[in-house]
Amino acid sequence: MKTTEQKAPTPQGVGSNAGLGITLTEANGTTMDIDTADHVQHGPSGETWVVAYVEGDRLAWCGWPEGEAKLADCTLVKKATPEQRDKLLLELADCTNDRRGRYARQRLELSDCPRTSRLNMDRDRMWADHGIPGA
Repeated sequence: MKTTEQKAPTPQGVGSNAGLGITLTEANGTTMDIDTADHVQHGPSGETWVVAYVEGDRLAWCGWPEGEAKLADCTLVKKATPEQRDKLLLELADCTNDRRGRYARQRLELSDCPRTSRLNMDRDRMWADHGIPGA
């Protein structure tokens, strides 16, 4: 008797944004991308993290302190929607002096942090109003 191999359905979002995130081969033969805004469980600590970014074999989490872990130590728990991913990237883009913010700005193709840019314009306007040189 011939049996047919059943494959699990491909998770939503897999295959989109080729080159972003990283693809892991799961034991059942499917692939899953771990990307910004996904939720993962970090094996060594047992903690569940929201992913800030994945670069190569490293994964950065949201929260403090900023840091990275081995991607191989993380298991996908919840896949983010494209809307959730975009929202988090926009929030991360406001982080200055932070790898997560630089990553988000690069991914969104922004040249500057949106919030910092607004603050700088407000500061420059205030300086000009008070006759401060360099404004």
